[in-house]
Amino acid sequence: MKPVIHPAAIVESTCGIALTVSLLTLLRGTSSARRVAIIANFIAIAGVSLGMVALAAGRGPRTASNDIYHHIMLTLAVASLLILFTRRSAAA
Repeated sequence: MKPVIHPAAIVESTCGIALTVSLLTLLRGTSSARRVAIIANFIAIAGVSLGMVALAAGRGPRTASNDIYHHIMLTLAVASLLILFTRRSAAA
């Protein structure tokens, strides 16, 4: 079993909670859903970026798969933002 890196677990949990709340508001179709989704994706981008900086500084086990994982998560969060902004401008 791998050891738990508590600061990473806190950041990952925060990102997961923010994205879950975002999904639920989008599914409910509330008036603030888009704003919540945008904020949640910015939280996720900040969390993933913090993880990448921490790994680069030697604060955790750095592996190729972990680096790829962080890059994929960052790409997906940015893509989500692009979709949210594009959809908003198309609706306006």
